[in-house]
Amino acid sequence: MAVIRGLFVYPVKSCGAIALDHAQLETQGLMWDRHWMVVDATGRFVSQREYAAMARVVPAFVEEGVQLTMEGIETALTLPFEPRGNEARVNATVWKDTFDALD
Repeated sequence: MAVIRGLFVYPVKSCGAIALDHAQLETQGLMWDRHWMVVDATGRFVSQREYAAMARVVPAFVEEGVQLTMEGIETALTLPFEPRGNEARVNATVWKDTFDALD
C-alpha cells in the first residue's frame, strides 16, 4: 500500500519547494508544480546542477502569484499566476525538448 507522507510542489524548476496539505491534480501533474523555470540567454534551462544557489530560492504562494525570496537579497520577485498578455514568446529547451515559452 502506498502512503503519502509529504506533499510538495516546486513552482520554479530547481528552486525550493512549498509544502502542501492538499493539492489540485491537473492533466500535467500537481497545480503550479514546475510551472516556471530559469533559462540562460540561449533559452536553455539551468538547474541546481550548474548553480547550487538555486536551492536557496524560497517560493511562497501569495495572492497575485508565487513570490521568490533568497537570504541576503532584499528584493522579492513575484511571478504572476496568469500571463499579463505582453510577454514575448521565446524558444526554451529542457534536455532535448524545445518549445515555446513565455518570457
